[in-house]
This record gives sequence, C-alpha cells and structure tokens, in this order.
Amino acid sequence: TGVQTCALPISLTAAVARLADYGLAVFISPNAVAYALPAILVHGPWPAGLLPAAVGQGTVKELAAHGIAGCVAPRERFDSEALLELSELAAGQVAGKRVAIFRGDGGRELLAETLRARGAEVDCIACYRRSGPAGVAPLLAACGAWVPMSCTRSAETRQM
Repeated sequence: TGVQTCALPISLTAAVARLADYGLAVFISPNAVAYALPAILVHGPWPAGLLPAAVGQGTVKELAAHGIAGCVAPRERFDSEALLELSELAAGQVAGKRVAIFRGDGGRELLAETLRARGAEVDCIACYRRSGPAGVAPLLAACGAWVPMSCTRSAETRQM
C-alpha cells in the first residue's frame, strides 16, 4: 500500500509510555492515526488533559473513529501552516508544554520548528515509513527511461 510500520518504533514506544506528560498531540495524517493510536490505546484510555490536533479533516475523522473527540484542526486549508494559525497553537498556548507530533519518517520540519520557536518542547514520533507502491520497479524498468506520469501524495512527498 506504500505505507509500512517502522522497523524499530522505539520512539513510539517511548512516547506512549509518557503520553500523559504531553499537552498536545498532533497527528499529521490518517496513516499516523492508524499506526500510532492502536499502540497508544492498548496501554489505556486517551489522557484527559491531552489535546488532539490534526492537519486535515480526514485525520480528524480517523481520530473520531477511534473515540478521540475534541480535535483541533484547520477548516479550510489542510497543511502545517494552517494548523499553526489556530489559536490553540499560538505561542501563549504552547510555551512550556510538551508536544508530540505523530507522523511518518522524515517529512517537513516546519511544524516542529515553529512550535519550538514558540516555546514548546517537541518530540517527533515516526510511527510509519513512507515507500513507493510494491512491484513498481520492474514495471518502470520495462518502460525504459521515459514514463509519462505524475503522482503527488502530500506536501511532504513532493519534497522527497
């Protein structure tokens, strides 16, 4: 499917162990929810003081499907910049708080860097690894050097 569990989810394990220490948990994508939330919920219910946040409405729906409500998310643009414009992520709200960003490996650092600049202590937790679709390499080799296609999956993928 192009998305796999990270080989060594040590940082996910560590984040789950101290989840109640965070004030904000940001989920970058529905994949982040699908791979992180089962590991989180197997250890107990969602901490009452932990505010969930999402970059887009698909991620909000995925959180809701797992019983996580009260998620803050942009309503018009669905990117890190729009999330950072929300009042809940303003400097006065995040300064001194621990923030967990659940995401795929790699990706843009804008969200983490901006929250750090606003005074938050940020942990980026890789809970899955992006990859190309399985079985594509032989097809590309058979096509030769020129392949007429364009595929963009997310802002992070475009930068890879």
